[in-house]
Amino acid sequence: MEHFDHITAAEEQFAKEVVLNVLYLRPPKMWQNLIPGMFIFDFLRRTRATRRYTKKYMFPRRLALEAARELSSGAGKESIARRIRERIETELHPLQLPSPALARAYQQVIDLLTAHYERLIRAQGESYDELIRFAYRTADEYEGHLKQLTAAENAIDKAVIEAAGSGGALGEELQLEAEQVAQRRRKVTDRIF
Repeated sequence: MEHFDHITAAEEQFAKEVVLNVLYLRPPKMWQNLIPGMFIFDFLRRTRATRRYTKKYMFPRRLALEAARELSSGAGKESIARRIRERIETELHPLQLPSPALARAYQQVIDLLTAHYERLIRAQGESYDELIRFAYRTADEYEGHLKQLTAAENAIDKAVIEAAGSGGALGEELQLEAEQVAQRRRKVTDRIF
């Protein structure tokens, strides 16, 4: 159970660091600093953005962790896959993004993360970094996983843009987030290996 806590805490921290870097790259307008009390609204905006991005980032990761936990306890892959498909559909329906391509992209990310988390669960270590170092013996092996994951996450972004319509602001936001994720992953890889 301790491995699950390390993994969840590390993934949530990663999401927060990404969104804070994105927000840092978009500082408030200069005139907002001149209005007394505007810093409160900026703080609330940043807090809301952090919660929203963390929820979005953690959605496939929580499903993958649940799947890895169930697989490690001997549950059947078919029942887990069916439940994950249902959860994806349930999550996407209120967003009015009924795209089969988006559901497939999420499924691919969850499958990659499930395999990754299974490796981490079987690894030995007292921290997330140690789990990664034990599960992936070399930086190249870990970077190979990250490349697959990045490609799958880019497929989600592409499907979101297609389903939501080509909005310039949405595309720019997703691109900025993807750049920050890549930058944070490089730093994590350098720190671990």
